[in-house]
Amino acid sequence: MPAGCWPSSIYRRDVEHRSSGSSRGLDHWWPQISVEPSAAADLISNPLSGYFKITNEQTYRYEDLSVEVSLRCVKMGRGTDTSPMNKCEPSMHSSPQRWTKHTLDAHESYEISPGETLFVTPGALLYAQLDVFVSFQPWKVPWRIDRPFRFESRRLTDGTFQWLHIPND
Repeated sequence: MPAGCWPSSIYRRDVEHRSSGSSRGLDHWWPQISVEPSAAADLISNPLSGYFKITNEQTYRYEDLSVEVSLRCVKMGRGTDTSPMNKCEPSMHSSPQRWTKHTLDAHESYEISPGETLFVTPGALLYAQLDVFVSFQPWKVPWRIDRPFRFESRRLTDGTFQWLHIPND
């Protein structure tokens, strides 16, 4: 084999290794934020009084952070049907942004209550889906990132509600 020539199989493995390594490195530094239910509702009559924790999962700061909560669909009444609805249309950004133009440092968290953001107190709620929209600018990066997170309610046997994370459409 002439000097400086590599068999194509060795070259292909080397390129695959380098490209997979660089993507893992990029994944490590890519902006990551999480939204999870953190506290159950204070009142059985108002399941939207629970709290959601928004956490910066990165080692750098997020600037100009804003959070908005919107109801996607709701099933209300005095019935007992708490099953999920067949189809929930995408929600409009209908609530005023609760937390705007703030900074979330590395691994810092902030809690929001959907009830405070939506300014509603639904009585006789059987089922609901809501979207939490998080928008932020990673530290020293010139663009914004918008991330939706979706949750649905489950009524427990004691009458309280639990919020479960569900995939986005």
